[in-house]
Amino acid sequence: SMTYIDEFSELHGKDVPVREALAGQVPSAGVGTCFSRRAVTALLADGDGIAFDVQSLTEDYDIGFRLKEKGMTEIFVRFPVVDEAKEREQRKFLQHARTSNMICVREYFPDTFSTAVRQKSRWIIGIVFQGFKTHKWTSSLTLNYFLWRDRKGAISNFVSFLAMLVMLQLLLLLAYESLWPNAWHFLSIFSGSAWLMTLLWLNFGLMVNRIVQRVIFVTGYYGLTQGLLSVLRLFWGNLINFMANWRALKQVLQHGDPRRVAWDKTTHDFPSVTGDTRSLRPLGQILLENQVITEEQLDTALRNRVEGLRLGGSMLMQGLISAEQL
Repeated sequence: SMTYIDEFSELHGKDVPVREALAGQVPSAGVGTCFSRRAVTALLADGDGIAFDVQSLTEDYDIGFRLKEKGMTEIFVRFPVVDEAKEREQRKFLQHARTSNMICVREYFPDTFSTAVRQKSRWIIGIVFQGFKTHKWTSSLTLNYFLWRDRKGAISNFVSFLAMLVMLQLLLLLAYESLWPNAWHFLSIFSGSAWLMTLLWLNFGLMVNRIVQRVIFVTGYYGLTQGLLSVLRLFWGNLINFMANWRALKQVLQHGDPRRVAWDKTTHDFPSVTGDTRSLRPLGQILLENQVITEEQLDTALRNRVEGLRLGGSMLMQGLISAEQL
């Protein structure tokens, strides 16, 4: 699901830097976060020896607010590493070398619909439902504004999806009436008073503004091609967010308390400098690294491989490994 690059490009390129500048509060970014000794000590004291909230599904988001409440400084680090001599050569349309060469944590996010829905539903439960219960509104209007931006997804994910369906329906009706000679002309919702037309044009302008911003920030990190494709991925992203919102709401209602929802961790693959990823390594190499089998057992399995089966299934049939190990 390449919708992740769209959302995070805009989030890390615009939203988080503005949040840091205005509110001085930065949501922790999981494995991409560094803590001072003083911060860790304060978290341990706050949790009676446990730094993280074990009941939170988004403990990194939770920690950002806990440290802010303790008056600690939080910053969002953007540090590029660019060869000054090559910086001008690498610059492309709407893409700056300093933007696309930031030091960051790189990982492969879920690339299927079901895994993306599962992960985002966990985020929604942790940020919206658990966050609303754990972190109350503050005395700071600025921080409350960003809290509202975090929590409005419970409403906006549903509204955006329904608005997308209405827009697609109107476009199909427009195409039908324009291309079919004897088409039935439906009653138009656009033929109304002046204030309605003004409201519709204003809404259209805001939508175009949001799309242009998305294209600019995605292009800055990943190039113009991905920036333009992000427009098409808006529809796919709306569907994922809608289903994730529905799944999160269903889980919260089933358990009665958002803090009772079980942890549903999504597995990530991480790229390496050699280009050798976990998903591309041979099964035998993975089993050897985890000391599940010996090299002699691997050689035996390769020589006596059961015809018609992959290596894993063949080793399972031979009793060299268990189903759990596979």
